[in-house]
Amino acid sequence: MLKLKNIYKDYYDFEFELKDISFELEEGYIMGLIGPNGAGKTTIINLIMNLIKPSKGEIEIFGRENTLENNEYIKDNIGFVFDKSIYPEYLNLDKLEFIYKNIYSNFDKEYFDELVERFKISKLKNLKDQSKGNLMRTQIVLALSHNAKFIVMDEPSQGLDPVVRRELLKVLREYREKTNAAVLFSTHITEDLEQIADYITFINKGELIFTTDIETLRDKYKILKTTSQNKTNYNLQDFIGFEENEFYFSGLIEKQNIKSIVEGDVIRDATIQDIMYYYYGK
Repeated sequence: MLKLKNIYKDYYDFEFELKDISFELEEGYIMGLIGPNGAGKTTIINLIMNLIKPSKGEIEIFGRENTLENNEYIKDNIGFVFDKSIYPEYLNLDKLEFIYKNIYSNFDKEYFDELVERFKISKLKNLKDQSKGNLMRTQIVLALSHNAKFIVMDEPSQGLDPVVRRELLKVLREYREKTNAAVLFSTHITEDLEQIADYITFINKGELIFTTDIETLRDKYKILKTTSQNKTNYNLQDFIGFEENEFYFSGLIEKQNIKSIVEGDVIRDATIQDIMYYYYGK
């Protein structure tokens, strides 16, 4: 459904460069796109949305090359949610509904009204007078209102309270079950991905660290905790990253590199946040 093949993006005047990014996302699955600030996540989303062009490589969406010739069909089947409202503040949801039903060929008035009622959003209040939570709910309603086969979300839950974030995840699950759509979910809030993602793609400094399903990720990466004295029982070069003080040592390590465990030491599955933290600190 989505294929990135050996994507490069060089800005020339800036130090940042996206280098040889390849991953795929099939319909019916949710992929978390993670990485620290400046890693390249938003660049990847802008490339997918055809807002910028790659320096090299190919992007396919719905089996079609992501070109201007295919742009109308592709955009008609994509729903997008960004971290900030992209709509003029003088508009309201009623006017946006009119715009969307005239732009998108599969606008679903019944489902649109269902989501508006569910989220209790005023259709007549201007966007400039809406709360941040309602602005995000508005984006979600519009993104899901036209039976999109692919949902693209760039930091949709940043700055939102836990109630709104939980609503967002619940609606995404329901929409995926209803339509079998694919979702690309870029976020720093890794706890959300622990609940909803099927796959994780990790970008750091413009490079692909890994792209894998979340169960493989949990099985592969471990956190090992020991005392500062006991750390000598392990080869520190086996750790992807670690931290220590005069009493304790804690590090991220691949399961295959754990040869034996000293009695009293602790091993647990690494969270997505753990993996980002120790990789980013390298």
